[in-house]
Amino acid sequence: MKNTLLYISLIVVVFLTACSFMIANADEENSKKADKAKPLKLGIGSIIEEYDAFNLAVHYPITEVSRVDQTMLDHVKKRISAFKQESYRVKKEGEKDDVHELHIDFELLQTDGKFFVVRFDEEAVMGESDRTLNTTVINYDVKKGSKLSLDDVFKNKSEALQFISSYTNDYLKDRMEADEAWVGEKTAPYTANFEEFALMEDRVTFYLTNEASGQSFVVPIPFDELDEWLKDSIIDQPKLALGESDLLEAETTVSGKSEQPKEMEESEGGKKVALTFEDGPHPKVTSSILSTLQEYDEQATFFVLGKRAHFYPDIVKQMAEEGHEVGNHTWSHRQLTNLSPTSVERQMEKTDDLVEELTGTRPDLVRFPYRDYDQQLQSNIAYPVIGETIDVQDWKGKTKEAVVGTVMKQVEDGAIITMHDLYPTTAETLDLLVQELQSEGYELVTVSELLGITSKNISEFEGQVINGR
Repeated sequence: MKNTLLYISLIVVVFLTACSFMIANADEENSKKADKAKPLKLGIGSIIEEYDAFNLAVHYPITEVSRVDQTMLDHVKKRISAFKQESYRVKKEGEKDDVHELHIDFELLQTDGKFFVVRFDEEAVMGESDRTLNTTVINYDVKKGSKLSLDDVFKNKSEALQFISSYTNDYLKDRMEADEAWVGEKTAPYTANFEEFALMEDRVTFYLTNEASGQSFVVPIPFDELDEWLKDSIIDQPKLALGESDLLEAETTVSGKSEQPKEMEESEGGKKVALTFEDGPHPKVTSSILSTLQEYDEQATFFVLGKRAHFYPDIVKQMAEEGHEVGNHTWSHRQLTNLSPTSVERQMEKTDDLVEELTGTRPDLVRFPYRDYDQQLQSNIAYPVIGETIDVQDWKGKTKEAVVGTVMKQVEDGAIITMHDLYPTTAETLDLLVQELQSEGYELVTVSELLGITSKNISEFEGQVINGR
C-alpha cells in the first residue's frame, strides 16, 4: 500500500513538474512576443505654404507610434518657425526683396530595428547668394519612447569621442577635399561636433557640414571599430518589420496665390472643364476623391509629388486604372528657379520614372510648384506647363457651399480648376461640386482632353504655360 502511494506521489510530482515546465515555456514565449514591437506602418506628412513673401515645402515621416510622430512634427515645426522669423527679419531690414524658400526633405536611415532613425535635409534660400544648408538626424528608441544622444550610445563617452575624433580626422583627410583648418576644428573631440549621427544596423554614421563652403561630409564608422565603447543595448537590436500606413495625421497645404480666369469661347460638343488636384496623393483624401469621381463617372487630372507617390503607389495605380490623368508636380515641391538645371531635371525625371513604373505611362504634363518659373526654365522644359483658371483656395477652411459658390461664379467652358488632395474638406466638397457642374451641363475631363493634347501634337505645347482653353 505504501509503495502504491509512493508511486502515485511520484507520478503527481512528475506531472506537476511537466506542467510547470510547460507553463514556464509558455510564459517565456509570451514574454518574447511581448518584447517584439508591433510592425510600424510608414507614411509621409507634408506642410506646403505659398505666400508672396515666402514659399515652403516640408516633408516628414509618419508612423503609427504617436510619440515618434510628435517628435518628427515638433522638429519640422520648430524649423519652420525659425525660418519665418529669419525671413521676417531680412524683409524688415530691407536686405533682400526676393521670395524666400524653405525646403525640408527626409531620408529613412534605420527602420528594421528597435531604433527609428531619420535624416532631415534642410535648405533655406533668402536670395540668390544666400543659401543655408542644415542636416539634422533624429535617432529614436521606439520602445523607450525617447530620442538617443551620444550618452545613450556610448559607455565612457570621453574615450569614445577621442577615438571618433581621430578616426573622422583621418577619414576626411584621406578621402575628402575638405579645408584642413576646418577639419581640425570640426573633428576635435567635443560632443557638439558629433551630435549629428545616425545609428545604423552595423555602423554609426556621422554628418559634418562646413557652413562656409556649403559642403557636407558623411563619415561611417563600423561597429567593429567602436565595439569597445558601444553599449550592449545598441549592439543587440531586435528586428522590426515596417510597412506602409493608411493612418496619417492631418496635413496642411496653404496657397496664397491665384490666377484670374481667362475669357474663353464655348467649345463644340458641350461644355467641358478640367478638375485638377495637386500635392498628393493622400491615402484617405485621394481615395475618397477617386470614389466620388467614379460614382459620377467623371475624370480628373492629378499632379502628384513623386516623394508622396513613393509612399502611396497603389493610389497612383488606381488613378490610372480608373482613367484619370497623372501629371508631374516635381519630386518634393521645390521652387524650381532656385535650383540648378541638373537639380530641376532630377526633380522631374525621378517623378516621371516612378509614375511610369507604377502606371506604365510617362506623364505628359507638368505643374510647377508655386507657379514659379522664368524664361530659362520655360525654354528647357519638355512638357506643356499647366496653370489654372480657378484656384478654389480650399486651404482656407471654407465651407463646401462657399467653395462651390466660388467655382460656379467663375466657371466657363474650357476652365481648369485647381484643388489640393491633402484635405478632408476637399474630399467632402467634391460631391456637391460635381453635382452643381453637371447640373449646369459641364463634363469633367482630363487636362489633355480639354486642351486637345495628344501624343502626335504634344511637341507643339512644350514649354507653353496654359491656364485654360
